[in-house]
Amino acid sequence: SRITRMAGSIMQRKSKAAIHSNNAVITQRSSSNNNNMKIASVQRRKFGTSPFDEHWLNLDCCGLICACLTYCLHLYGCYSVCFILIPPWMSYHDSEGIRHLTMMGQLNCFAFVGVAVMAVLSHLKAMMTDPGAVPPDAKPVLSADELAALEQSEKGPSLKPEEVNLRPSSPTSGLQEGGITMSSVTAAGAGAAVAAVAASLPTKPNPVTPGPAGKGRRLCRRCNSFKPQRAHHCSICKRCIVKMDHHCPWVNNCVGIGNHKFFLLFIFYTCVSCCYSMSLLVMRFYLCVGTHTRHHRHQHHHGAVSITTDAGVTIGGKEEGHCLDDPAQLLNLIGLVVEAMLFGLFTLCMMCDQWSVVTSRLTHIDRLKGETSSSMNGRFKKSSG
Repeated sequence: SRITRMAGSIMQRKSKAAIHSNNAVITQRSSSNNNNMKIASVQRRKFGTSPFDEHWLNLDCCGLICACLTYCLHLYGCYSVCFILIPPWMSYHDSEGIRHLTMMGQLNCFAFVGVAVMAVLSHLKAMMTDPGAVPPDAKPVLSADELAALEQSEKGPSLKPEEVNLRPSSPTSGLQEGGITMSSVTAAGAGAAVAAVAASLPTKPNPVTPGPAGKGRRLCRRCNSFKPQRAHHCSICKRCIVKMDHHCPWVNNCVGIGNHKFFLLFIFYTCVSCCYSMSLLVMRFYLCVGTHTRHHRHQHHHGAVSITTDAGVTIGGKEEGHCLDDPAQLLNLIGLVVEAMLFGLFTLCMMCDQWSVVTSRLTHIDRLKGETSSSMNGRFKKSSG
């Protein structure tokens, strides 16, 4: 019996020494992994298009120039309408000779400036709103079968009570593996050893985790991240945009699912502003031509003397307003006509083009790929079902 007790104590010492050696190897391996671990650092800028920037703004030089030009054109339209076109037309002079705008003139100025302000605000929102960039850690939505398999794998295989063999080990009985005999190990020590060894082993990837090889689970070769359906990579924004329609240099941003509404508002208010200014110009031109025609006709038939004052032209005792305060201002109105016609037609064509995009729910890229509304609806039902 004494020999038996001595053998049991020796085996206990060997098992404890083996556990301590395994723990030392695991600790050394984890410390080496920590030393070799590389910590990624990113630069968080105030403005940019990366996932870590604080505010979305494309810093492309061409786009910024086009955005500034857009604001300058709206500012020029407000100046030409409110300070050159309307004052000689919708105004009156008081007893001291000071010009004041009539109620109609004030209403027209306020309405035109309001439309221009709404266009600029819509442009800012379209330019500084995330158009629908895919996050770098985005993952596809799992189907019903994949969710069930994932839940089953997380629960793990369940063992029945009759399958578990619970046998008390005697002090002399042991398990010999790899030249190490373990016997009479306490429950706490065995649990710690098993946990340590399990932690050191490499973990296998989840078999139901969606990968890029499945249908609709693709990776962007430029972003190296998940690329959802109807997402396309923009080489200027350097991000994948969901439902990307096109990259507009005038708004300095992509037009996608996040800012499509603001883009439509911008082109709508810009079109309204151009049509408004063009209608005022046509009306003013018609009134000026009619005034001068009546002036020459009155001189020819009645021989009346016309008196030109600062307030306007007096014909037969009736005062007619000047068309312009200064003949050089005609150049400003010609520039306003060119601006209104050019950008009015451009935004009108864009609105007609975007009307088909809204009604069919197909972007320009979808059409280039040959997609139709029926195919999109079928794909959506299949993915959601």
